[in-house]
Amino acid sequence: MNKKNKNPTIKDVAKEAGVCFNTVSRVLNDGKYIKAETKEKVLKAVASLSYRPNILARGLRNRRTRTIGVIVPDISIPFFSHIVLEIEKYAREKGYTIILGCTFYDKKEEEYQVKFLIDQIVEGLILFGGYDNYKLIKNIKDKNIPLVLLDRIVEDEEVLSVQIDNIKAIEAAVDYLYKFGHRNICYVQAISNEHSVLKNRFTGYQNALIKNNLNYDPNLLLSDDSFILEEGRGLYELTKEFIKERNYLSISAFITPGDIFSAGLIKSLKDMNFKVPKDFSIIAIGDTDINQYIDPPVTSIKIPEKLMADAAISLLIKSIKNETIKEKNIVFPTQIVERNSVELRTIN
Repeated sequence: MNKKNKNPTIKDVAKEAGVCFNTVSRVLNDGKYIKAETKEKVLKAVASLSYRPNILARGLRNRRTRTIGVIVPDISIPFFSHIVLEIEKYAREKGYTIILGCTFYDKKEEEYQVKFLIDQIVEGLILFGGYDNYKLIKNIKDKNIPLVLLDRIVEDEEVLSVQIDNIKAIEAAVDYLYKFGHRNICYVQAISNEHSVLKNRFTGYQNALIKNNLNYDPNLLLSDDSFILEEGRGLYELTKEFIKERNYLSISAFITPGDIFSAGLIKSLKDMNFKVPKDFSIIAIGDTDINQYIDPPVTSIKIPEKLMADAAISLLIKSIKNETIKEKNIVFPTQIVERNSVELRTIN
C-alpha cells in the first residue's frame, strides 16, 4: 500500500502486519490472549501507516472510545492544572485520551459539561473539585457511566473517590502557626455552603482552635466567593478591604487556599507597607512550584498531586474494565513544607 494514503483502513493495517482483520481489532481493543510478538507487529503497522481508528463509529457500537472526560472548576488554577497534567500522562500510557471540561464554579455549567461528554461517548468521567451536587452524581451512576470523584466528597461510599484529609490538613496548618506563637490566625476561604471539601477544611480550622485553647473569632475569617475566579487579583483587593475594616494588629497570620492566592495576599500586604513574615506570617494549602518563587517563599501544606492523579485515573480505568476494586475511597495524607513565610511571634 502507498504509505502516503491519508486514510488507511484497518484492513490495510492487517495486510501490513501480516495478520487477519480480527487480530488487529483485538489488539486495538486490548483483547486478551494475544501474543506479544503479534501485538508488536500490529502496533508497528499502525505507526507505519499513521492509522487512526474511527473512534466515533467504534464507540457507537461498543462504547469503547478510549476517551475519558475530566471536569474541573478552573483550569487556570495551578492545583487543578497540575493534577490534570498528571492524569493526561497516565491516561496516555494506558492508551486513553482525555477530554477536558471547565465549569468556572457554575453548577448548571457542570451539568451541561457532563451531558456533553456523555454524548461524546466517553468511557468514564472524573469530576475534579466543584460544588456538592449528588443529584448529578446519581444521574451519572444511573446511566452506568464509570465515575471517580477527585478532591470532592459525597455521602455514598460506593462512589469511587480520591481526596486528602482536609480536616487534618487545616488542623496541621493551625498547629504549626500556634507553635510559632501565633494566636490570632485569619483563615481565608471561599464560602462553603455547597462545598463539602471547604466545609471539612473549616471544621479543621475550628477543631484546631479548640485543641489549642483559642477562641473562634468571626472577624478572623476572610470568606468570600469573589476572589476564586479572579484568583490572586481578587484576593489582593479583598485583603486591602479586610485589613482596613479590622484592627490589623489583632491578626498575626493567614492561612490561604493556595499558592496563587498567597501571591495576591503578599502583594496586597506589601503595597500597604507591611512585611511578610515580620508583620504577618502566611501558610498556604497546596504546594506548587510557585510557592518557591514568591517573595518570601511560602510555607505550605503539600498535597500529593501526582499520587492523587494516578489514583483517580487508575480507579477509573479499573472501573471501565470492570476489574475488582479493593479500595474505593482513597484518602492521602499531607505534609508541611517549611520555607520563609512564617516567623516566630513573641507571646506577651
